[in-house]
Amino acid sequence: MIKILHRHTRELLLSYPYDSFIGQDLRKFNLEFADLSGRDLTKAIMEGMNLDETEFSDSILSEANMAGCSLRESILDSAKLVKARLNGCRCSMTAFTRADLTGADFSGSEFEGVTCFMDATAIKTIFRNIKKFGLPIFENTNCCGADFTGTDLTRISGGDILNTNFDDAVLDLPSKEYLKIILQKELK
Repeated sequence: MIKILHRHTRELLLSYPYDSFIGQDLRKFNLEFADLSGRDLTKAIMEGMNLDETEFSDSILSEANMAGCSLRESILDSAKLVKARLNGCRCSMTAFTRADLTGADFSGSEFEGVTCFMDATAIKTIFRNIKKFGLPIFENTNCCGADFTGTDLTRISGGDILNTNFDDAVLDLPSKEYLKIILQKELK
């Protein structure tokens, strides 16, 4: 049994009846406001869940299915989300700071307000057809080979993409031209 605490109050939120989250279907549990920091949730199934304000810092979420989740005000700092399915997610004030998003799929997601990808690794990450891209921060992010097809990056301010690597990224022409001007370099 694993005791899961409330992220803010530190009171017991729920007693998880198993010894591991790896590969488990977690959809029957209410994890909103849960503190799951430092947990191994490899291949866990959380599809369609409300994970608002859930703490995932330093967690392993590689190959987790989080498609269609609400991640508003969730913290995924330094989380490992390699090849995670995050397509169709709703994010606002969500932090992916220093997260490893290599090969993760955010296709069709909505990023309202500020979403922080600062210092993240987003190599070959899929950001196709993002519905809303409010105020993303990609400062010092490695987006090498990331796919931004159908996603408008022209709204990102220059200060929010400082030192970001877009080499070999798949970009629509307006986004590519905009980034070329802002970054003052040719994109490979």
